[in-house]
This record gives sequence, C-alpha cells and structure tokens, in this order.
Amino acid sequence: LILPYKNGYLSTVCCDIALKNLEKNVLEKVDKIIFVSKSSLEIFNTFYKEYSNKAIYIYNGIRDIEKQQQINFNEKPLKFICVGTLNGRKGQELILETAIKLQKEIENKIIFYIVGGGPKYDEYQRKVKELKLENIIISLGNRDDIKELLEKSHIFILPSFDEGLPIAIIEAMRAGLPIISTKVGGIPEMFENNKEGFLIEPKIEDIEKVILKILNGKVDLEKLSYFSRKKYEENFALETMIKKYAEVINE
Repeated sequence: LILPYKNGYLSTVCCDIALKNLEKNVLEKVDKIIFVSKSSLEIFNTFYKEYSNKAIYIYNGIRDIEKQQQINFNEKPLKFICVGTLNGRKGQELILETAIKLQKEIENKIIFYIVGGGPKYDEYQRKVKELKLENIIISLGNRDDIKELLEKSHIFILPSFDEGLPIAIIEAMRAGLPIISTKVGGIPEMFENNKEGFLIEPKIEDIEKVILKILNGKVDLEKLSYFSRKKYEENFALETMIKKYAEVINE
C-alpha cells in the first residue's frame, strides 16, 4: 500500500480513503466476523449495518483448573487481588487512592495484591512506599503463577477505565472469586451486579462503598463465589468456546 506525502506529512485524506477501501475489501471477502463481546458486536453493527449478517460474538473460554480450592472467607486479612498491566487504563491508581482514604478502617483487615508490570509500575511502587501503605498494598510485578495467586485470594478487583472482555476476570471466576469491576466495555456482560460480584463506576467512592459493605458483614461472599464459579462454567469454559466455534465452522 503506497500513500502520497504532502509537505513531508502523510496525507490524512488519502490514508483514510485507502484504509476504507482496504477495510471494505476485507469485510466483503470474509465469511464471518467474530467478536469476543456482545457490546463490540453492537458497536460494529452501528457503523457497518451492511455486514451485520456476517457478524456474531463468541466469548473467550479458558481451560478449567484440575481441582477448585475451597475459599475460606473467615480468614483475615481478606486478600483482594488485581491483575493487569500498570498503564493507567486498568485503574490500579483508584485502589491506591481508596487505600489512602480508608487506611484506618482497612489496616490489618485487607491486603491488596497488585499483579502486573508496565510503564507505571515503578511510579506505583514509589507512591506506595512514600505513603507508607506497604502493609495494605503489595505490588508483585509480572508473575507466571497467576492461577496460584488467585487460588490464595478472596476477592478479585479490576477498576478499569476502559476494557474489552478481560481474561483476568474469567480466570478469577474460574477460581470462584467474587468480582468487583467497572461498567465498561464487555464487563457488564460477564457478571451481574449483586450476583457474582459488584459492578461499579471507576470512582474511589464506589470502591469505598463496596469495601465497607464487605467489612461490615453485609455481603454473602460465599454466595457470590458460588455464582461466580457457576458463571465461568456456563459461559467461559474452554469447551463452551470450542463448541461455538465448531458450530460456525460447520455452517
């Protein structure tokens, strides 16, 4: 694909036209367009109604664990785990701000494990130390034992500002963890508020409300855990995904 330059810069108009033509060519030739969330499919259909008959969605699925661990919600402190790249998009900063605000209420009662590296990792670590929150927030960096870390945790939290359909939430539901996450992207399709966990806005106040509710014993964590695992089995198991892709291929 060769595009003309104008005054040393790539012509935006020519670029747009070329990409639109390429896009149209691809969309006309493919048999199926598969999205990993219903919300993504709906956005596509809004802009490309003429191809909506080719478009479907199939949720990602992951392989099950050999044996599910029994979670002891009476254990103290409660272990919250967040898995995601520290790049500003996943909202780990909101966890930090919430810990500052609730430090006295949650000290010795909650630990947040922040799993993941990324461009903001060093800055995040520095802030935790400066604010003397090392006994509340533990940054673990990149890890290859996510499954084991989830199995040792009690609650999964992902306060993202922007998302698709996070594999991290699927992994947490596989482990039977109650979920706290935001109403962005495909996340509201993954679980129901007050059933498998809590759907919140990406705000400190919303995280604070849920945490205090849990600490005050107003949440049945075992019930949330049961439905979280059940949702994984019904919607996000590897076998379910394979079966749906097989149906598409067999068509």
